[in-house]
Amino acid sequence: MRTTPKELTAIASDRRLLLVFLVLIPTFVGVWMFANTLPFGGSHPLEIALLVLFGLLFTWLWIGLWTALIGFMLQLRGNDWLKISTLNTPSHGRPTPLASTAVVMPICNEDTDEVFARLRATYLSLQATGQLEHFRFYILSDSNQPEKWVDEELAWARLC
Repeated sequence: MRTTPKELTAIASDRRLLLVFLVLIPTFVGVWMFANTLPFGGSHPLEIALLVLFGLLFTWLWIGLWTALIGFMLQLRGNDWLKISTLNTPSHGRPTPLASTAVVMPICNEDTDEVFARLRATYLSLQATGQLEHFRFYILSDSNQPEKWVDEELAWARLC
């Protein structure tokens, strides 16, 4: 089932609005009930601070609960045609990458041959999948030994 971006936006807005109501209604009820248990009814400055913290944490709790429950119900129901992996899957069944992925290798005074052997294995593995053009490789060197810098530069030049 395909829909236009405008319809998808409307459906997503409806889902978000439902989540807001499912979260805020019990949060307001919980804060109100908690305020009624406090000695000054929530009017003292310390009680107000306590109610604000309680409200934030209680909201966070309800967001987690409803996100998990709705996700569980969608999994039980079956394939949710609005999930991102479905929207991005063309007819040949492989998702189309929406952006390049950075493969970042941090190094600090390590054995250059070993590091670049691992990087080469990663490169060859991605090449074997046919998806290499969607990846960019970067070396982040924090090496503070001049001979290591030179070794890393030479190894990078050999790999490229």
